[in-house]
Parts: sequence; structure tokens; C-alpha cells
Amino acid sequence: MAKFQKSDHGAVATREALRRAGLDDDPRVENLKNVIVEIRSKQGYIEEIGKLWADAQKKFLLIGIYLKAAKEKLEHGEFEAMIEAELPFGKNVAHRLRKVADAVIEGRLEEKEIPANWSTVYELAALTDQQLTMARERNLVRPDVSRDEVRAFKRLLLPTRLVTDRRGDLERRREKLRAEMERLQAELAEIEQELSAEVIEGESTVIDVEPEMTASAE
Repeated sequence: MAKFQKSDHGAVATREALRRAGLDDDPRVENLKNVIVEIRSKQGYIEEIGKLWADAQKKFLLIGIYLKAAKEKLEHGEFEAMIEAELPFGKNVAHRLRKVADAVIEGRLEEKEIPANWSTVYELAALTDQQLTMARERNLVRPDVSRDEVRAFKRLLLPTRLVTDRRGDLERRREKLRAEMERLQAELAEIEQELSAEVIEGESTVIDVEPEMTASAE
């Protein structure tokens, strides 16, 4: 049987002792996770809050991973029906949790750098690769970032996106006009060539006709 000693950290040491004793699956561990206990030091609060914060992060990631697997493995229609009737959240939340799981699995976001709030992580996961790079440059991909910070960053992207879209439209228009100019120049060259040929032919006709006119006059 594991021996437990009192600690200035309170219940933190007790829970850790259970884990060290190989009792991770013991119901007492799960029960202790949800018990509010007296902690007698700042370090105790730091450790307990940090552990709960990490647990919250792991849980929503696991939910997203399970949702991803369910969508891939269940028969057609079963996944949607399960969400609508048998899970404690709707399709919108399920989609976002899967998006978060995808971002971590694909390596776009690292588990150690994401916040413990799934909705904040979703805001990051919804960014494009280029936008995510910009967010990192602004130190917005970090565990303590708030959703308001990420949303403020996304609002800043809107004018940039509009300018980028406008530039793209102008570049496409320019290429279209260049192609049209090339076509018109080629058509103009053909017309000039044809006109030149007609002038030469007309001149030769005049030369041929003049002797006849002279003979008739005599």
C-alpha cells in the first residue's frame, strides 16, 4: 500500500504519490481530480492549476481526435446522427474540435504551444499557413494567448486580404490586356500586310493600263 506524507503543497503531493505508486487507473485518482482541497503554498497553487490547465487541453484534443476517427470509421450518416442526437454538443462544435485536432496532427500547431481553451485554438487553426506564420511572428501562438488577441489579429488581416485580392485582380487584368494587345497587334500587322499587297497590285495595274490608253489615243 502506498504511503503518503504531508506536504506544504497539500493534495498535489498526494495525487502525485498515487501516480508514482502505479495507481493511475485507481478510481481514487479520478475522484481526487475533481475534489477542491486546501493548498498551503504558492507553489502548490501553481502546480495544481498548471496540471488542471494541461488536463483541459489534453481532453479537448482527445475529443477532437475521437471525433475525427468516428467520422472516418462510422457508416455514412451515422456520424452526423450521433452528433445531433447523442453527444452534448452540436455540429459546429464538433467541426471545430476536429479542425483543432487536424492542426495538431498535421503539425501546423504544436501541443505545447496551444492554449487550453479549444475555441481559442480553433481561431489559430482556422488561419492559413501564411497567416499562422505572421501570428507566430507577433507571438500570438502561445499557451496563454486569449481569443480576443487572435481575433484582433484576424481583423488586422482583413485590409491586407482586400489589398492582396485587389492586387491579384489587377495582375490578372493586366495579363488579359497584354494578351489582347498581342492579338490586336498581330491582327494589325496582317491588315498592314494585306493593305501593302493591294497597293502594289494596284500600282502594277496602272502601269499595265497606261500603254493601252496611249495606243487608243493615237
